Amino acid sequence: MVVVIHSLTNQQAEAFQDQLVTIYRDAFSISPYCKEEAEVVDFAQSLPRHVQEEGFRIVVALED
Repeated sequence: MVVVIHSLTNQQAEAFQDQLVTIYRDAFSISPYCKEEAEVVDFAQSLPRHVQEEGFRIVVALED
């Protein structure tokens, strides 16, 4: 397995929204963060706005 790091454009980041929310839920619903589902929903709802902000950057690791 080869993992490749990609820097995404805003438009490309939008295509990963569902995966980003899943990662957020998995990472932050456990201790020490213990985010509730309502907070995950808030993150999911705010993500499209953040993606469009000037200076937004996201890097993902994908299997190639």
